[in-house]
Amino acid sequence: MDLDYDRAERKKAELIDAVESVLAATSAIADEDRQTALEIISNYASISPPEKERMVIQLITMNHGGRGGAESTKAGNVQFNIGKLCIAASKGAFATVAVSKTPWLAVFAALILWDEFWACTKVSLSEEVASVLYAMWMHKDADRCIATNDVEAKVNIERAKRSQSSLTSAQVRTCCKTLEQLSCIKHPKDSRTKWWLCEWVRFSYR
Repeated sequence: MDLDYDRAERKKAELIDAVESVLAATSAIADEDRQTALEIISNYASISPPEKERMVIQLITMNHGGRGGAESTKAGNVQFNIGKLCIAASKGAFATVAVSKTPWLAVFAALILWDEFWACTKVSLSEEVASVLYAMWMHKDADRCIATNDVEAKVNIERAKRSQSSLTSAQVRTCCKTLEQLSCIKHPKDSRTKWWLCEWVRFSYR
């Protein structure tokens, strides 16, 4: 199978450009936007190339029923791993000042891509939503769950570390509802008192 690595590089560039556009509107350090976008995609997206389109020379005829003889090719895949990104941001894997200062800036940009390329909900996203998801990942258990009643306290612990104002209970509930709409979190079937964190999603491209 002949893979189209050039197409994969173009898809990567498309994702980097998308992240850079988000950062340009939110980051106070514009000079770092491109480097931050590169680091976010490196820690967030795994891109496999599609199969190259095969050139097939055929007679201009049509099969019974109107079907031609076109050959299908295998699509490429992009996997977004929000868990990997959160851990990388928490461990100081980003060289840029903006993410080092506020690690959920990377998560915010990642959520924009998550919705644009996969969830397609068009919900309103904010740094508050990103900080809630980041905190949930920092305080999850071994099953990638966190008690619903613990979320507010854990979020404000993380925000206090970064000298950010606390969120109210109502704000945290609204953020959790947004994350649930994005399918970033959900209640396990056997419990409404916990949130389970979705680690990754995948979509195809050509």
